[in-house]
Amino acid sequence: MARQDPEATIWVRVHARQALVLGLLGSIGFLVVLALPLAAVIAFPAMSPEVTIAVYAAGLVIDAVVGIGLLVTALRYAARAARGELFTIPVVTPIVDRWFKLGDP
Repeated sequence: MARQDPEATIWVRVHARQALVLGLLGSIGFLVVLALPLAAVIAFPAMSPEVTIAVYAAGLVIDAVVGIGLLVTALRYAARAARGELFTIPVVTPIVDRWFKLGDP
């Protein structure tokens, strides 16, 4: 079995944990955005059918924009990691630092 470089192992752990938390936060955020039209319809039950359709149409556009934005963000960070960079992700890295210790396997 080949020996592993401890520095490389830490690099992989850091990026794997960042990817995990980024994926979880992105998924939760996207589910919230997906639920916004339903929440609006439930909050205002007296909406006419035309307004309800407009709310869902706007929601569809917003869902597409947010989904594409999340995909682009994830791909940009993946490309940086593939180049061997060690970087922090705003909001994500502080959560990773709180949830995981660097030395944990």
